Amino acid sequence: MQETKQYVITKDMTVGEIVEKYPQVIGTLTEYGLHCVGCHVNTMETIEQGSMGHGMPKEVFEEMLERVNEAALNESINEVEDIKLTEKAVKKVKELISQEGTKEQGLRVGIVSGGCSGFSYDLTFDEQRENDKVIEYDGLKVFVDNEHLEMLSGLNIDYLDGLHESGFKITNPNAKSTCGCGSSFS
Repeated sequence: MQETKQYVITKDMTVGEIVEKYPQVIGTLTEYGLHCVGCHVNTMETIEQGSMGHGMPKEVFEEMLERVNEAALNESINEVEDIKLTEKAVKKVKELISQEGTKEQGLRVGIVSGGCSGFSYDLTFDEQRENDKVIEYDGLKVFVDNEHLEMLSGLNIDYLDGLHESGFKITNPNAKSTCGCGSSFS
C-alpha cells in the first residue's frame, strides 16, 4: 500500500497565497527558478501554472512541491539576523531624511522582483507598516517587511564616498548569485 503524503501547499494554491502564509519557502521556490515570488502579476497564478508555464517538467514540479511542503512544515525557520548598517550608512540616510523634511520616516529595506539576477534591492523612505520588523540604529528606524526577512537576513549596508565608488553598497550573505553592478541577486 502506497503512503499518501499530506501537503499544506497544494498545486492549486496561488504563488501569492503560498508566500504570504509560508514565507520560509521563498528560498526553495527561487532555487527551482520561480522568481515570481516577488512579482505582483504572477502571484495570481497557481504554483502549478507558474511552474509549468515556465517549462518546468512535471517530475521536477512534483519534487519542488514536496520540498516546498517540507520547508512550510518546518517550524524552526532559520534564525534571522538583523540587517546591519555601518555608521557611514546611518549618517547618510539621516542626512537624506533631513533633506526630505519629515521626522516620521525611516529607511525601508526590501526586495522587488526584477534585475539581472531575479531580485533587486529596494531602499526607500517610508512609514512603519503593520507587518514590519523595526530595527533602530542611533535614532534611525529601519523597516523590513516580515515577508522579506529571510532573504535579507544578515544584510550589510555601507555608504561609500570615494573616487572609484560612491553610494550605498549592499552585501547579502544569502545571495546565491549577483549581477555585475551588485544591485540584483538570486
